[in-house]
Amino acid sequence: MLLPIGITGLWAGAFHIFFPATAAKLIGCDVSPFQFEVGMADLAIGATACIAFWRDLGFKAADVSAASIFLLGDAVGHVKQMLIVGNFAPGNAGVPFYMDIICPTLAIAFLLIAKRQRC
Repeated sequence: MLLPIGITGLWAGAFHIFFPATAAKLIGCDVSPFQFEVGMADLAIGATACIAFWRDLGFKAADVSAASIFLLGDAVGHVKQMLIVGNFAPGNAGVPFYMDIICPTLAIAFLLIAKRQRC
């Protein structure tokens, strides 16, 4: 929770909010006012994941749910950009795309393992 979702969310949020031109270039898009909104969502998810690291399983489950919906939805957006407009920029088809799939998948798996061990 702390590194793959928490710290990464804070980093991505800061990047979109404070360095929108650089973030847009890496993604292969033009600067957009929506970057601020995406940045705020990243910050919210990142901050919640950092808090969840020290909280109970129920709190972690809520955070994993929100982060997974956001990140997997983001991955769908990346795929659409690759297929529809051929956007294979590093920030769209590279590490961020794979992390948008890997992080929620692992978080859900680890959450299920932790729940099973507590029963």
